[in-house]
Amino acid sequence: MAVTGGNGRRNRRFIRGISSEVLLGSVSKRIYQAALAQGRSQEQVPALAELAPLAEIGIKLTPEQQSEIIGTHKTMFMLFGTDQIAFDLMLFTIALELDERVYMAAMNLTASGINAPGPRIGGVLSLLYPNLHERSLAHKALLEDSPLQVFRLVRLLSATKGAPTSQRELCADSSMLAHIIRDDAVPALPPELAGCGALYGPADLDVLDGSLDDELGHKLELLIADQGLTRALHIHLSAARTAPSIARRIAARLHRPVIVLDLRAVEKDHDEKVTLTLREARLRNGFAFFLNPMSMSDEEYSSNLIRQHAQKWRRMLAHETKFVILASEDPETRDVDTLPGVGIDLTVYAPEASTVARRRELFQIALYDVCKDQPGGVPQLSVARDVSVDYLASVYRVDEAEVKAIVSSAATEARLKALTKQGEPVIELDTLRRSAREKTHRDVGKFAKLVRSSYTWEDLVLPSETTSMLQDFLGSARRRMFVYDEWGFAKKHKRGLSLCAVFYGASGTGKTMSAEVMANDLGVNMYQVDLSAVISKWLGETERHLGQIFDATENSDSILFFDEADAIFGKRTEVQESKDRYANVEVSYLLQRIEQYNGIVILSTNLRTNMDEAFLRRLHFGIDFAMPDYDGRLQIWSRSFPQQTPLRGVSLEKLASEYDEISGGQIKLIAMGAAMLAAADRTEVTMDCIERAYVNELIKMQRVVWVENGKVTRRTS
Repeated sequence: MAVTGGNGRRNRRFIRGISSEVLLGSVSKRIYQAALAQGRSQEQVPALAELAPLAEIGIKLTPEQQSEIIGTHKTMFMLFGTDQIAFDLMLFTIALELDERVYMAAMNLTASGINAPGPRIGGVLSLLYPNLHERSLAHKALLEDSPLQVFRLVRLLSATKGAPTSQRELCADSSMLAHIIRDDAVPALPPELAGCGALYGPADLDVLDGSLDDELGHKLELLIADQGLTRALHIHLSAARTAPSIARRIAARLHRPVIVLDLRAVEKDHDEKVTLTLREARLRNGFAFFLNPMSMSDEEYSSNLIRQHAQKWRRMLAHETKFVILASEDPETRDVDTLPGVGIDLTVYAPEASTVARRRELFQIALYDVCKDQPGGVPQLSVARDVSVDYLASVYRVDEAEVKAIVSSAATEARLKALTKQGEPVIELDTLRRSAREKTHRDVGKFAKLVRSSYTWEDLVLPSETTSMLQDFLGSARRRMFVYDEWGFAKKHKRGLSLCAVFYGASGTGKTMSAEVMANDLGVNMYQVDLSAVISKWLGETERHLGQIFDATENSDSILFFDEADAIFGKRTEVQESKDRYANVEVSYLLQRIEQYNGIVILSTNLRTNMDEAFLRRLHFGIDFAMPDYDGRLQIWSRSFPQQTPLRGVSLEKLASEYDEISGGQIKLIAMGAAMLAAADRTEVTMDCIERAYVNELIKMQRVVWVENGKVTRRTS
């Protein structure tokens, strides 16, 4: 029966179910007749009088109505192996949940406390199963290893820990009502899965999803045809956000629903939520999809705990007769790979990375979709002529979810801008770039910080050779994915797909500013690594911290900037002490990690000779930042004072000529320092203010300075 799913599209309900009237009538008849058989009357138990009309419905059930119960029982037996007694007990709990008359009669007849959540099990079994043999079978149907308990088809409650089964209360799992009671709606997920679970039906395919990869499709079909116990398909993900798209494609390919449970979003009761997900997948004839199955906090991470976690999965999947889907991000795949060691048959699928052609298609579809006619009088969007999907696809290695988020955010900004300026809404390239930077931002924790600046090429004053090499580096960064994908370098060279450069030169020569200009020109984020937080005295900690940074930014198209990089990328030394061995291990780890990294890395150092030669061989660019010459200093001095700054008697030519041993960064500091001194003296900025600021800068740099008769004498060594 085709029905409307939660997203308004057409999906299917698997269990036809029982009408509430038939279910209540059937259960009420059973309770009423059991009470009469034990000599209970309506005078003795007034609640029986309230139950009588429902029992009358049960007595008069037609063969067609009875077939509802028989058909549902057959389905539940097929799904969970519930025999007749187990099925009857489940219907009994659902009837208690549906109608107060059934609840009150059951509570009175079983001598249960009226405020209890459900009747005592001992009283229920005595009422419904006076025959001792049947009662023992009913008791067995409620034990912990029974289908009713394993799949949480009913709930057994007790206020006292360790209480005997007969003294516990028997209740329904309220989410079972949606499956057993006949309705036109597709059952929603249980409330316990809210915030961590999602249901995707065969009709939920998004416009950006595309079709399922043939290799993955064939693996799924083979697993369906060859069912066995405790089997799993493990999908390697570049990022967790791609899981919904893959789940939707699987649902569309197999024509069955998929339930995704994100274990990272589960704070506690992992076992219960896994059980509910497995149960809901069976009730819908669908598949359970567990995202980040081995997710654990840093404090928990150890080989012993990983093995314990794997054993827990073996126990939770022990009753599965068809496969489940596991999906983990690259850093966690090694943990999932421990599952075969505990008896879980694991089939692995690693999707190929997104190509330029695929991203070009995604951006085209997303821009076309967002510019279609909008209902409700929303102004129709258009795309500016300078927007190039080739540029977007080459610079941003984004997936379906990120493309949709980038374009949607840019569309919203375009509409808001049009409302403010009373114009037509147009999606511009700068808007898309800003949106892309926001949507590709990654949480890099305490080991790096996001750098935001507004520097452009006009702010840089560099020698022409340096500028030319920076432009070459920028061009390579902009088109590198095109070379890797379209020209086949990615398939020929599996490693070394990063783009790395070293900027070397004295402090203040523009290395950091150049990296910021690169990020702004590309329209990507830049993260500056905090070496004080990264470097640790404990063995292996530095590598782990660096690994977290590389993992977080791997596919974000960001620039990873290491200032004073020789602190961790320095030369390996001859091993004379144990600390030398550990230092060399760190450098070797970084060599390996840089080779595996697929992003953009810029290393900055004051002395190129301090860098390990093995690093330099792996770098694509080595760019020298020299101290500025006279023309360079003159340009920097001229740009250092804003137009609003009051100047009196300041000769920029003299400053550029006499102060010849300082860098561009120092010039800017001196200009700001002079302005501070002038403001404190309540006067304009003069040559005297600049000279005082210059002396302060030299003293700060621990250079010897004499001031005699108003003349500064300095020694730079």
